[in-house]
This record gives sequence, C-alpha cells and structure tokens, in this order.
Amino acid sequence: MRLDQWMRENDRSGAYVARQAGVTRMTVNGWIHGRFRPSAANLAALEVLTGGEVRASDFIGTGGPSTGRQAIPDSNRQG
Repeated sequence: MRLDQWMRENDRSGAYVARQAGVTRMTVNGWIHGRFRPSAANLAALEVLTGGEVRASDFIGTGGPSTGRQAIPDSNRQG
C-alpha cells in the first residue's frame, strides 16, 4: 500500500507520520511524491507505524536517493 493511501484511509497527516518516524513533514512529502526514498531505518519505522500495511517494497522504483532525516539536497532544489 502506498503511504499516502494509508494516510488517507487512517486519517493521518504528514505531520503525524513525520513525528512518528522522527523526520520532517518535508521528508514525508518527498517520500509520498517520489523525490526520495526512506532510509532502511525509516522503512522499518513506517512498517511498524502502519501495522505492516506499508512495506519497504512499496517504495521500490519511487526514484530519488535514499534519505533519513534530510530533505532534498540544495543542489536539487529549484531556485
């Protein structure tokens, strides 16, 4: 299941997921929109948070580098 789908079905905000995963809302937004992938630790946290409904395999092919707490590197930002 996609993270954004889980969030809608469970009435959870990006802020809630960010707090639970220990990242920023911008990072969660990046995961949802495929700008980058969660780190291995964040994937494990998302799996626990969602009761296994969102799995690491749900992020395969989402593009972007793997990331933990960081947002988009400055070199990738559009100015």
